[in-house]
Amino acid sequence: MKTWIGIFLGLLIFLSPTTIFASGHITTWSEETDSPPSGEYFHANNEPTKFCDPGFYAMGPDDLGGLRTCMIATWPCDKFWLSIDIVSYATEAEAQAVWNTFISKRSMQDLFTYHSDYVMVSESNRLLIKGGKYLDHNQNCDNCYGYLDLFAVYRGCLIKIGRTRISSGIETPPLGVAQSCWQEAYTYIKALIDRKRGLTGTPPTITLEPSTYPEFQINILEEKGFTIKIRDEDGVKDSQGNWKLNLTTLAFTTDGIDNSMNFIDTAANQGIISASVDEKEVRINIKPDPKLFMLRQNVFNILQNGEHTIGLQICDTDGHCGKSEYTLYFGPFVLVGSVTDLRCTQGKEQLDLGRIVLGNMGHASPLTSLYMALINADNPDEYWCIAEAKAGDGWEDFFWFEGAMVSFVDGISLPEAAFITAEHLPLNLHFSVAKGQNKIERFPAGNYRFVALLMDYTSGADKWDIKDVKTCSLP
Repeated sequence: MKTWIGIFLGLLIFLSPTTIFASGHITTWSEETDSPPSGEYFHANNEPTKFCDPGFYAMGPDDLGGLRTCMIATWPCDKFWLSIDIVSYATEAEAQAVWNTFISKRSMQDLFTYHSDYVMVSESNRLLIKGGKYLDHNQNCDNCYGYLDLFAVYRGCLIKIGRTRISSGIETPPLGVAQSCWQEAYTYIKALIDRKRGLTGTPPTITLEPSTYPEFQINILEEKGFTIKIRDEDGVKDSQGNWKLNLTTLAFTTDGIDNSMNFIDTAANQGIISASVDEKEVRINIKPDPKLFMLRQNVFNILQNGEHTIGLQICDTDGHCGKSEYTLYFGPFVLVGSVTDLRCTQGKEQLDLGRIVLGNMGHASPLTSLYMALINADNPDEYWCIAEAKAGDGWEDFFWFEGAMVSFVDGISLPEAAFITAEHLPLNLHFSVAKGQNKIERFPAGNYRFVALLMDYTSGADKWDIKDVKTCSLP
């Protein structure tokens, strides 16, 4: 089994020793330099003491460790006033030990087990928890909350961000607005601690390209793969050629579970990884065989088709870290090109699907169904699904069923790496009636949406594509 360092040596990357940030109590808290913009309250204790309390749930005096310094301030954001508590420990290890105690508390474990919907963010070093009653007493809202608390451990400090009050009105602002405010305050606090620790550089960024649908899926099927791009505006090496990126911190997660060793071992052992370096950027290229992507080249450790959250992280030798998360779809999908009503151009009662693609870059899907429908753009409750007529039923071509979910084709088997394309598929635009009877125009002139849906009945995964269609009437 190859090791991380061995793999990167094979890619001509040699790791330099990691620089550790200056630890110790922060004893330079100052209202003049550290108070948040427009904050109305600030208090600091620069003498190490046991009276500094981060306000973590269910934590008594004996749980909080040794001597510590602290800073308390308020942060105005939108309609909120947030309270900020920062407690600094003598060492990073001591702060981490207190954090571990907090996480292991029975009340926190019960929260994770029985009330996971209250946990908005759950990371190894950060939690965002909502709860309480919504102030407008609307209890039927998925985004309802009365309080929102952020807890974190960062560079030898414990952090808590809560809410002191709402500055105007009686209705709690939307949860999305609140989360943005808490994130803004957290970003400010991390930058403040970095400054206190003497870390003035910019953190690296790490991105996955492509990461959008369907570009990622098509790239896999066309054997182009994807790229992990690590960029550091301070440079990836110093003037002596020593690495400023700490490549041992390169980490990958799948659905919140560490996947680092599987990712790099699989990519290296299968020979599908390469890398290139310039002044400010490292690019790690992964080019799997689409037929093996869910088998022995399964770098993301995807066990079932559907959407999965992929996380990336990297730190530099100064301790600055960058991370990113992407929601990627793995499984069967359908894509539709242009959709044209031939009544508008050729006088034919047909839709022309310029191109339709059925693909699968996930696990094999032995049982999928394709649905196709027209939806009235002005009245979405009015829709029709099309089904192919079976031989001997006495009907021509297709049925259009109003207001019923009927599949166009059932029992489609899509193995790994399936990539099926059809050009100019015609679909009749009239009621299909018994042979010998008159055809009735089905769709009058107007604005419609054509929807194609592919459902994987093995995993429950599905993907759809939507195209706008302008229909015409025959003279």
